[in-house]
Amino acid sequence: MTIGFHLPHGGGLEERRWHVHHRLLMLMLAAQVPALLAIAFAQGRSPWTMGAVMTVLMAALLTGHFLSSRLVAMLAVALGMVSTSAVVVWLTDGAVESRLHVFGVLGFLALYRDWPLYLSAVGGAGITQIGVGLAASGWHVGDQPGRSALVPGVFVLAAAASHVLWWWASDPARDAGPGDLGEDLTGPGDEERALMAHLGEAERLKSELVAIVSHEFRTPLTSIMGFAQTLEQRIDQMDRRTMMTCLRSIEHQARRLERIVTNLLVASAEVTSTPDQIARLTPVAAAVLQELEEFPGRGGHRVVADIESGLGARMSSEAAARILTNLLDNALKFAAPNTEIRLAARRAGELAVLEVANQGAPIHEDDLERIFHPFVQADSSDTRRAEGIGLGLAIVRRLAEAHGGRVEARNDEPWVTLVVSLPAAEAPPDPAACPRDPVGARTG
Repeated sequence: MTIGFHLPHGGGLEERRWHVHHRLLMLMLAAQVPALLAIAFAQGRSPWTMGAVMTVLMAALLTGHFLSSRLVAMLAVALGMVSTSAVVVWLTDGAVESRLHVFGVLGFLALYRDWPLYLSAVGGAGITQIGVGLAASGWHVGDQPGRSALVPGVFVLAAAASHVLWWWASDPARDAGPGDLGEDLTGPGDEERALMAHLGEAERLKSELVAIVSHEFRTPLTSIMGFAQTLEQRIDQMDRRTMMTCLRSIEHQARRLERIVTNLLVASAEVTSTPDQIARLTPVAAAVLQELEEFPGRGGHRVVADIESGLGARMSSEAAARILTNLLDNALKFAAPNTEIRLAARRAGELAVLEVANQGAPIHEDDLERIFHPFVQADSSDTRRAEGIGLGLAIVRRLAEAHGGRVEARNDEPWVTLVVSLPAAEAPPDPAACPRDPVGARTG
């Protein structure tokens, strides 16, 4: 087995866990600012010097908070944390107790599980600890104080080794590695790393799925149970209007559960192309809009549809309805309150092009393709306002590509537009077809 397999395989955390760990490290860095000021004041240090130190720490905090780049944000926090360790040693004139600070700093930076970043932090911590010690000894490396100043660098390396061991022992990929199977792989290290990364990603996706689905099921189930208990306990005192409000809320949450279950089933089932079937997009869109209109509560949006008459797509009506439902559901989640949502379908050569546009925050350039991956949302933080398990757009992409189509997201400020191109077909005229003039359906 190669040495590479025994090294930690952390290449960064998935988005949600990264945000949690990053916020923790930001809070720790912020908490050290008043602590350092208090120590400096007690030691009678120059306010100009401490002002420069505080400027560096505040710059690290602001960079870590406001920049969207994960790499830059992590580097800023790591620089700030390592700098605090050097400042603590400097303020305490190299007291032994102050050297323990760097061990904690490296331990918390290991929470990022980013191998290059951690190595950089270890190198920076070692250099600063030795440098501060040598400065305190007058830069006399040959005498006893100078040699003693090198000791902290050894301890930094020892602390880093212990963190690496912890990192390696807690690596999910290692648990499913070749050693557990009694095999001895002698292939290139890159292949082993790719295999371990794949297994670790599969384990992460499983855990993420269980957590997200549990949360998304709990919310509607809690609402259904609450309204059902209210009806059971107070139905004799309710007027008909209040009773119907409770029943509609129960039905709305039940439909929400139905959509989640349907998406899970579609995502797990094999999708086969049905080019012999033709979905008439006008009645399919009308049915989808009617279903949305029956279940209000989506922020007062007006959906304006413009469907080319006689346009069809080479797929089943059920698949076309699932695509339109998920596209509109996504637009309703992320549209700004009381704004218009546009649904358009037109023929472009051999393709039927569906477009759903909403007004709202633009999608980051890095996420325009990623939002079509399973269990991904553009805002995946714990404080996101949109519900869902991140399967809707992944299903849209899967259904489209299975039938020879493609998907695309683009920012047309102030609009965010999702485009699905499908093989087109002529559909028989539909008596209930939408006219070319836009017609609206209000939801909410």
